[in-house]
Amino acid sequence: MAYSFDTIIPREHTNCYKYDLRSKVFGDSSVIPLWVADMDFKIADEIIEDITNAAQHGIYGYTYFYEELYNSLMQWNARRNNWHFSASDVVFYHGIVPSLNLIIQEFTNVGDEIIVQTPVYFPFFESVEKHSRVVLNNQLVLRDGVYQIDFDALERSINPRTKLMILCHPHNPVGRCWTHQELMQLHDICKKHSILVVSDEIHADILLYNNKHIPWATLSDYARENSITLVAPSKTFNIAGLSISAIVCQNPEILTKIKSFIERNQLHGMSPLNMKAFESAYTKGEQWLFELLRYLEGNLQCIREVMQQTSKIHLIEPQATYLAWLDCRNMNMTDEELQTFFVRKAGVGLSRGIQFGRGGEGFMRLNYACPRSVLLQALHQIIKVL
Repeated sequence: MAYSFDTIIPREHTNCYKYDLRSKVFGDSSVIPLWVADMDFKIADEIIEDITNAAQHGIYGYTYFYEELYNSLMQWNARRNNWHFSASDVVFYHGIVPSLNLIIQEFTNVGDEIIVQTPVYFPFFESVEKHSRVVLNNQLVLRDGVYQIDFDALERSINPRTKLMILCHPHNPVGRCWTHQELMQLHDICKKHSILVVSDEIHADILLYNNKHIPWATLSDYARENSITLVAPSKTFNIAGLSISAIVCQNPEILTKIKSFIERNQLHGMSPLNMKAFESAYTKGEQWLFELLRYLEGNLQCIREVMQQTSKIHLIEPQATYLAWLDCRNMNMTDEELQTFFVRKAGVGLSRGIQFGRGGEGFMRLNYACPRSVLLQALHQIIKVL
């Protein structure tokens, strides 16, 4: 292994959301924080070196989006996902959630319905509601320990006001990698009803146990021309604080509207250090990612082994992401009581399942992208009080 993920790097007093806001969020600054979805691992040395070299230049003026930046994204996806697109199909932007809000405003009107699939990353439905659109919730169904899409319910709920679908692909927090069959069934429904698909693929590279990611845009010619894909290296390479992402769309008319929104709102331009981090991650981070995934799989095995000691908590097996979705319904507690149990009794700060919308009741989300000793300490504290 060329990289070490066991080193504990103190993040306190760095204005770190995950650590320095524990007292505000949990009422206790001593809880082990396994909530916010960033990693407690140092990023690849190669990326640090490139950012450092760029910073040492000493002048941080206006910077255009340069050829190597586009190439890093295109070559990464061509090699790993067999997804081919050109630089003219890409717009760089300030993050996945800002991109989502742009799309909601530009491609829907007040009162339009937008499909989301809870339990899901909460900015999905919050962004819909904040812009006075209507959430059409196609809630996922848990069958035999695996989350599935309720296609019949989706088909029944669609109406003339349904304009957009936000797909979490892979899914946060339940960790599903959608299969080709599932994606095609969803594709056919959206095509039938002329629904524009926004595919959030930010977790597409955090694939466990050799699971495969199928980019939505590769499903068919129709999918390619009637979708918008959101990608970023932020989760994969732990550079979420350097807010940069890419909007990929191979429909010139849709892309023109996206660019128009950016120009009207004067949202163009970005930090040269952010750009360098993006480029470096996709060109020099692959070995780091390979070793990270093996480490995460080891952490996941620790969760399995410890949770076998109790019948109160059941791990929903993830296929992707570094987020464990824990079924705590056998604890027979309300969501408030669950929060109190984990914080006050176990001393662990997790994300409340109810935060992710309907279907999240009785669940908790645990971020296991941390040194193994920290994870084991948290798990043992939970088991001890159980």
